[in-house]
Amino acid sequence: MEQLEKRILLALFLIALILPLFMDDYVLHIIILSCFFIMVASSWNLLAGYSGQVSFAHMALCAIGAYSSGLISTHLNLHPFLTIIIGALAASFLGLIIGVLTLRMKGSYLALTTIAFSEIIRLVLNLEYKVTNGSVGLSVPGLFGDVSSKIPYYYTALGLVCLVVFSIYKLVYSNFGLTVRSIREDETAAAAMGVKVVKHKVIVFVISSFMAGIAGGFLAHYNMLVSPELTTITQMGMVIAMAVIGGLGTFIGPIIGGLSLELISEYVKEFGNYHLMIYGLLLILVLRFSPRGIAGLLKKKSRVQNNPIIKSKGLENEVQK
Repeated sequence: MEQLEKRILLALFLIALILPLFMDDYVLHIIILSCFFIMVASSWNLLAGYSGQVSFAHMALCAIGAYSSGLISTHLNLHPFLTIIIGALAASFLGLIIGVLTLRMKGSYLALTTIAFSEIIRLVLNLEYKVTNGSVGLSVPGLFGDVSSKIPYYYTALGLVCLVVFSIYKLVYSNFGLTVRSIREDETAAAAMGVKVVKHKVIVFVISSFMAGIAGGFLAHYNMLVSPELTTITQMGMVIAMAVIGGLGTFIGPIIGGLSLELISEYVKEFGNYHLMIYGLLLILVLRFSPRGIAGLLKKKSRVQNNPIIKSKGLENEVQK
C-alpha cells in the first residue's frame, strides 16, 4: 500500500469516527449504505482487480448471505451476529461450487457463466415464495433488536469495512497474494513456474464470496428486509462501476467509488431509471481520461508533485497525460 493510500485511509477513518457528532440520521443512513457497497466493491475488487477474474455473480452471493442469515435468525431464533457469519459461510460454500465449475474458463465465457448463475439464484428467490416470500421480500430481525438509532449500525458498518479492507491488505501482500497477482499478470507464465492456477483462483473466489456474504447479511439485518432485487444486474452494475470508477487493483478505489456513487445516487433518484445513464456516462469519462480510476489519477498527481526532477524541468503536464 502506497503512502498516499495510507494517508487517505487514515483521514477518512478519523473523519468517520466523529461524523455521528455532526450528522443527522438521514446522512448516517446514506453512509451506512455506502459502507455496504464499499464492502461488496472491495471484495469484488479482490477478485477482479487483483486476480483478474470478472464475475457477475457477486451480488447473488451477497443475497445468499443475506437470505441465509435472515432465514436462520427468523426460524432458529439465533442472534443476527451469529447468523451473519453462518450466511457468509453459505455464500462462500456456493462460491466454492461456482468457482470449481467456472474458473477454468476465461474472459467472456467466465462472465457469461456467472451471469447465468446469478439469474438462476434470482429466479429461485422469486419463485420459492413459501421460503423466501418471493418478490415481496423477507422480513428479518434487526441487528440490534428494536433500537431505532442509526449510530450502532453506523459503527458496526465502519468496523466491518475496516475488517474487510485490512483482510484484503494482508492477503494481497502475503506470499499467496503475490502468487495471485502473478496469475493476473500472466497466467501461462505462472502455470509454467508451477503455480496451481485454478486452485488459487478458487480460493480467492471463496474468500471474496465470504466477504460479500458478510455485507449481505449486515444489510439484511440493517434494513430488516431482504428481497431478490439485490441480485439484479443493475445492482451488480453499480458495484462494478464503483470499483472501476474508484480504481481497480487499489485499496482506496472501492472506498472512493462506493462513497461517491452512493452520494450521487441520492441526488439523481428523482430522474428514475435515468440515473443508470448517469453512472454509465461517469464510467465512460473515467475510463477515457483516467483508465486506472480516481485512485490512479490521485497516485499519478502525487508522484509528479513528489518528483523533483519532473518539477524542475516543468514536465508535470506531459507526465499526467
